[in-house]
Parts: sequence; structure tokens; C-alpha cells
Amino acid sequence: MCLWHLLRYEIQQRVGEGGMGVVYKARQMSIDRVIALKMLNQQMQGDQTWVQRFYNEAKACSRLQHPNTIRMFDFGQTQDGRLFMTMEFLDGVSLRDALQRGPIAPQRVVKILIQCCASLAEAHSIGIIHRDIKPDNVFLLNMAGSPDFVKLLDFSVAKLLEGDRMKTQAGVVFGTPQYMSPEQGRGLPLDARSDLYALGVLAFEMLTGNVPFNDDNPMTVIQMHLHGAIPPMPDSIPYSVQAVVRRAMEKDASRRYQSSGEMMQHCQQVFAELNSGAVSIGAGGAPRTMIAPNPQAMMGHPQQGYPP
Repeated sequence: MCLWHLLRYEIQQRVGEGGMGVVYKARQMSIDRVIALKMLNQQMQGDQTWVQRFYNEAKACSRLQHPNTIRMFDFGQTQDGRLFMTMEFLDGVSLRDALQRGPIAPQRVVKILIQCCASLAEAHSIGIIHRDIKPDNVFLLNMAGSPDFVKLLDFSVAKLLEGDRMKTQAGVVFGTPQYMSPEQGRGLPLDARSDLYALGVLAFEMLTGNVPFNDDNPMTVIQMHLHGAIPPMPDSIPYSVQAVVRRAMEKDASRRYQSSGEMMQHCQQVFAELNSGAVSIGAGGAPRTMIAPNPQAMMGHPQQGYPP
């Protein structure tokens, strides 16, 4: 086992590596707490773009307290100058891994969407747009009495909208093409509705097992988001669930949900409908509107953890 002392932390094992950082399972020695320690890759330490993305993630996470958002504990530099942050260690599975087993049942999909909306509602309320919603950045914990407890991860490309100097720069495109809103693909300034479009794509993928638009050429995928019709979903998926996806994925942002709270409220209604058994199947059905139970009661309570 590799042990490496970082002043207050002791690395226990390497658990994953992403585009810009390596994640280790570590122990916070002062209070004997298991944490995740994320370090910026050494080769990226001299690249100001990657350094800024790492700072962005730390700054965004430090301001977010919602139970459905990954919690950050510390941020700093090692003795040799490498940037690091520590976060809760999550004991669960990424949504990407969960999708390897095939499509997810509509009721589970809606429950996951509610929690993603809850996390984003807090972020959006303080001017943070995630900009990279995808299955890799949604983590599912199996909590006592409540499976599929969501943690939203990786705010490394988040934009902090604090005055003109921090607004998304036109012509600069960040994110993953398969989950990009039309305005994101155009490199236009973004608002919260861009994240909601990505949630719609995520929902489509959970329900069908495939993203709605895909191609080997990223620019072709972006053009599909701009101009392509949403592929039909199986008639076995309740109409009310399909309606959530289609509204979130409206190409014109003014026709989408206008806030995370609005989308969450609709998903809560659909969740209640699915639980009641009053489900309209197929494109010809009409959704029934009901008030959902308290979402916190549905979701259980947060616990400590972090992913690879």
C-alpha cells in the first residue's frame, strides 16, 4: 500500500484519474476521517488554463452545502507546489457505471432527476453553472433505506457569474458534446437553463440506454443538438416522464424549464404519479398532476463518501 504524508493527510490508495487530476483515498490524521484527495496532474501544473479550472472547482465546491452536492473540506498546495483539494469519500457507483447494466426504470430516473435539480438549484441560486452534467459526474450512494442517493460532482468547468469579468466568454466552448445545450455548442453566454438541457439529455440516456445524439465527430454532435429532432422514446416509458425530457431538451431556452426549482417541482409531481400507479403510457396519454411527498423524506439523509 502506498503511503504518502501531506502534512495533515496520509494517502492510502489511488482510486481514480480524470482529465486533470488524480484522486486518492486518504486519511485526515487529526480526526481519523477517510477523505478523497484530488491532486492536479503534475504535467498540468504549469498550464494556467488547467490551474484555473482546478481553482474554479475548489471555489465552487467551497460555496455549496446541499446534501446532493459533493462536499469539499480543504484546498492548498503540497510542499513541491502541487495543488490539491480534499472532499468527502463516496462509497457507491457512478451513473456511468450504473448505465452499463442497461436502461434505468422511469421511477428511478425521476428520483435521480429530482436530486440533481436540488443540487443545481443551490448552485444556480449563487451564480454557479455546472456546464458539464454527464453520467460521470453523477454518483449514486446506496443509503440505508434509500438507494440512489445522488451526489453531483466535478465543478471544474463551472462558471462563477460574479459580475461582467466572470461571465462566460462568447466563443469559448467547454463541456462534453453529447450533453451540450444548443447555446453551449454555439459558444454563447450560458445561464442555468443550459444545465437543465443537459439534465434532459441525461434523462433520455437513463431511460433508453443511449444519448439522443451521437457521432464520432464532435462537431456533428453539436449540429444535431442545434437542429436534430429528439429521437422517439419507447412507448413503454410513461408519457409524463417523456414530457419532462422533451421540455428540458427544448432547443429554445425560453421554452425549457426556466429554473431548477421548476423542473424539480414537475419531477416531484411525476414521481408521485408513478408511485400512485396513475400512469399514462405512450405518446397519446395525458399526464396526471399530483403533489409529491417531501423530497427529503424520499431521498433519505446524506452520508460521507467520494468516488474515483
